[in-house]
Amino acid sequence: FHFLIEIFFQSLPEELKNECTAAFEIFTKDSTDGKLGADELGKVMRMLGQSPSDDEVQEIIRDFAEGDTLALDEFLDFMAKQLNGGQDKREEDLSKEFKLLLKETFRWYDTDADGIIRIQKIETALKNTGEKIEDWEIDELMKDGDENMDKHIDFDEWINMMKELEGQIQC
Repeated sequence: FHFLIEIFFQSLPEELKNECTAAFEIFTKDSTDGKLGADELGKVMRMLGQSPSDDEVQEIIRDFAEGDTLALDEFLDFMAKQLNGGQDKREEDLSKEFKLLLKETFRWYDTDADGIIRIQKIETALKNTGEKIEDWEIDELMKDGDENMDKHIDFDEWINMMKELEGQIQC
């Protein structure tokens, strides 16, 4: 099973592998064993916009770790599955409930009701999670989501950013 994940991961760009490794190192820099425990994995997933329950985090650890913490290669296996799992999803494949959730959350961020979410709103929302968010992380999010590079996220860009999360967050 891990062999198949490694094949998927090898097909990802080197830059993405490096970003995943950097994220792992950020959350393990203070650990004594250099591995992600359940708390750290939950933080990583929340940073990525997901809201896993404690049981879901434990299930991920059971599925990918040899013990009760994730080593770097196990974390990369998990990320490869996550990243490859949503690549082929199209907007028309999304459930009606999930589309409604995306529309509602977009409206929540689009306080001016002008059809765009400004980078400052995203930055404020991320910093309000209580996690330490670095400017480079916000820059990466915008680089990934802001397809036309206008420093705003419009609704179509929002859908494209969020569609891979269907099934991972509760509607």
